[in-house]
Amino acid sequence: MAFILRIGFFICFCATPLVAAEDRQLTGSQIQAILSGNTMSTDDRLAEYHGEDGFAVIRSPDNAGKMSKKVGRWQVKRDTVCYKYLDEPEATYCWRVYQLADGAIYLWGTENQIIFEVILAKGDPRKLQSGIDASARAKALSLRL
Repeated sequence: MAFILRIGFFICFCATPLVAAEDRQLTGSQIQAILSGNTMSTDDRLAEYHGEDGFAVIRSPDNAGKMSKKVGRWQVKRDTVCYKYLDEPEATYCWRVYQLADGAIYLWGTENQIIFEVILAKGDPRKLQSGIDASARAKALSLRL
């Protein structure tokens, strides 16, 4: 019985968000304001542009490590940012967005873990939209979140 109680305590403790008191979760309107028309990146390998119209394009390494682009749609739902991509129309990915006391922004997963810290840049400085044709953009914008 004691063994079961210890496991239960461990599971409950680990499921508790580890967000510091001075960090704050951004509201839907705050998320919309910082992402709309801007690019979010983690490093030179992963970056995502958020069009003001809901269009999203992400550049990231594929399973073989080769850089590739995916197009989709982004939308703020409640107090999360959600994404759906053309190559995975059945999947929707949603993240809470937090800002640390020092101003750093990070995404927080639904399983109470930090997904990654991000850097925000105005506009599309990495030219992620380059080479995306109008029909792919239209298809992406037709995805329902």
